[in-house]
Amino acid sequence: MTRWLGLAVLSLALAWPVQATPQERVEQVRYHMGTLWTVEAQGQGASEAMEAAFAEIGRLDRLLSTYKHDSELSRVNREGSRGWVGVSAETRELVSRALAVASASGGAFDPTLGPLVKLWGFKHMDYRFPSEAAIADAKRQVGYGHVQVDAARGIRFTKPGLEVELGAIAKGYAVDRAVSILRARGMTMARVDAGGNQGVWGQPPEKEGWVFGIRHPRVDGGVLGWTTLRAGGISTSGDAERGFWKDGVRYGHVIDPRTGWPSQGVVSVTVLAPDAETADALSTALYVLGPEAGKSLLGRYPGVEALWVTSELETRRSPGFPWLAADPGPRVKLGE
Repeated sequence: MTRWLGLAVLSLALAWPVQATPQERVEQVRYHMGTLWTVEAQGQGASEAMEAAFAEIGRLDRLLSTYKHDSELSRVNREGSRGWVGVSAETRELVSRALAVASASGGAFDPTLGPLVKLWGFKHMDYRFPSEAAIADAKRQVGYGHVQVDAARGIRFTKPGLEVELGAIAKGYAVDRAVSILRARGMTMARVDAGGNQGVWGQPPEKEGWVFGIRHPRVDGGVLGWTTLRAGGISTSGDAERGFWKDGVRYGHVIDPRTGWPSQGVVSVTVLAPDAETADALSTALYVLGPEAGKSLLGRYPGVEALWVTSELETRRSPGFPWLAADPGPRVKLGE
């Protein structure tokens, strides 16, 4: 969803690089896809495995980024309204999975939101408050139902001005690919963090599982509570990093495709899933849907759990979400 979400999940399973040993442990931070990526791994040949993981992240950035004019997805956006655009199976399948989430969520997740994201200034963080007429005009260039995918011919758009932006799913996909490479190279422990969208594998040092602090969306450095994950993906969508205040209202970068306005009522959603791609996409959809409609969507995704923080700073969570609340202070209400 977006220009790669900001740091919304704080990992407590950090490790620092040490001297090379048969069980080498390494950690490094680099910049890809518009955000900072951390790759942490332990095992024989960890340095080489880490380089391979970063190489895969870079490859997917070059393939899927709409910030790169020569990426495959940018070519689709330039040419898709004129006819079929041949693409790699990887791009085609990821677009198909994005459209599947859009359909399952009733359009709460929509990979064609680009015109609205640009209109509000969220793509380049040059925020602005558009007119109702401008919002209505941008909405006419949005609609996942106008994206067609064909195994033989590629991708095309049936509406002029349409474009596909995979920021709310591609980052999670890249996390999964990087973790897969680390596992394939025999790492006993791995963590890949793409600005708050994370994938983990194995057992972290001196812990039974990975422990994450859920950021307080309105208190700098504050933590609402803790959650745990043994393997899979965790992603948080929220308005803390990218957005602006106007007349006492926070307008975050997650746009409701149905209205054309930044989604209101929820300020943060954290999703645990068997893989980072699912966590990434559903954190956007569940943010827009809110806890009541969102719990219905969760029923379609086995093994996925979620925690919502509402605009009243009240928490709502699915029954299987592991949760240990921090001292909430007087303004935070903790609930089921």
